[in-house]
Amino acid sequence: MSDLTLLIYLSRAVNPPDIPLLEEWGGRFSENNRKLRVTGLLMTIGDHFVQLLEGEHDKVMALAQTIKADARHTAFRIVYQKPASQRFFGLWSMRFLSLDDQLHVGTAEFNALRRHVRDLIGKGDVPKAAFLELLQALPAVLQRHQTAQPP
Repeated sequence: MSDLTLLIYLSRAVNPPDIPLLEEWGGRFSENNRKLRVTGLLMTIGDHFVQLLEGEHDKVMALAQTIKADARHTAFRIVYQKPASQRFFGLWSMRFLSLDDQLHVGTAEFNALRRHVRDLIGKGDVPKAAFLELLQALPAVLQRHQTAQPP
């Protein structure tokens, strides 16, 4: 049995997210996650955070408790936590993605991802299989999208 865990939490920013500052912090978060062998994705939409963490169960749970105690956000809620057979984001110690980013408007995958995230936030839904499938495909979608951008 694998000790690999996938955890998804939601929280609300105490102050509006500062995207450049989050990107700067991402380097520190990424380094810490590398040491822990935790991978994942941090998304923002409006004043909400949605983060996916994957790694050894004990390390992911300890990191989630550290994040929960962080005064920069409130209303921390784990919406999904299950054993995983493989990592979705194995190449990312931590990737940051703003779902408010205008570059992605009109892209079907991002529109669907936004819809699912808004449902998680607004309705308190548990992530659906379609949401998890979108997340699993996200690294390839981002790669395609980045290569399609004009220089």
